[in-house]
Amino acid sequence: FHPLGWPKVGSLHGFLAAAGVPREGRERVPIVLADERVVWVAGLRVAEFARVEPRTRARLRLDLVHPLVADAEL
Repeated sequence: FHPLGWPKVGSLHGFLAAAGVPREGRERVPIVLADERVVWVAGLRVAEFARVEPRTRARLRLDLVHPLVADAEL
C-alpha cells in the first residue's frame, strides 16, 4: 500500500500501526479495493495512485458513515 503523501510503498499492517490503529482493531478497518489494489483505507488515507489530479476524468466519492477508527473501543 502506498498512502497518499507517504514517500514509499509499505505494508498495510505497517501503515495501520503508524496510523495508531491498535492491533486488535485493525481487522475492523474497512478497506476499499479496485482490481485487488488498496484504494482507500477508510477513514485514514487514500492510495497515491488514486489521487485526484487535473487530468482525472472521473471520480467516485465514498463516505464513511460510521467511522470505526475514531471509535475508542477499537
